Amino acid sequence: MFEIDIGKILEIGLPTGEFVNLVPVWFYSFSAVAYAIAAFISLLITFFSFKSYRSTNKNLYLVLGISFLILTAAYSILTFTSVYTYFYQDFFRGFLSLNLVNYRGFNFYYIFSLAAYFLLDILYLPKKFKKGFRILFVPLWYVNLFSFHIISLALLSFVVLRTAMNFSKLKTVNSFLVFFCFSMIALSHISMIVLPFDLMSYLLAHAVLAIGFLSILIMLIRVNYSGRKKK
Repeated sequence: MFEIDIGKILEIGLPTGEFVNLVPVWFYSFSAVAYAIAAFISLLITFFSFKSYRSTNKNLYLVLGISFLILTAAYSILTFTSVYTYFYQDFFRGFLSLNLVNYRGFNFYYIFSLAAYFLLDILYLPKKFKKGFRILFVPLWYVNLFSFHIISLALLSFVVLRTAMNFSKLKTVNSFLVFFCFSMIALSHISMIVLPFDLMSYLLAHAVLAIGFLSILIMLIRVNYSGRKKK
């Protein structure tokens, strides 16, 4: 995520605070909490999506569940990466290189997140375009932080547009919750690009993401609850 050589900073034993514009190691403790919350909520979304699929047999819940299962893996990897960085000096010296863990961890996050967003795009495509759109998927994961957010926004913009159209047509609580969810996810990516980097803006971006995840979780709980009432 941060293109700095934290390993070298730790190896020479200097306080990270002396390095202007570099990320202090203690910051990764906050990152780990934010990523762990995102992973946990995403796992709940996965559970209720698969549960909705079993009760309704609608493929949209299956694809939604797979998408958020991939996002669960993505944020779990980021949680591990942040924990590894935070405790590197005390516990993990002599194991995997810190730079290698950060590089691989965030690359896997890029891969998994873009794959999840791509599945969501396929979910909202008209049937006649779905087959051709699958062919367009190319390896986009070899990107830096900025281009990752740009590509994510490009993929999510279509989902936000389609869910906005669904809400304007249906005008139901559930359709609004779905639209709100993907709007918040897109907003979190925008925030990571445009906000100046500091602790509060970073946590704000992840709070927006968590709110979006909670929105679709509420929708899925509503679907499961209404299904049980009909039985």
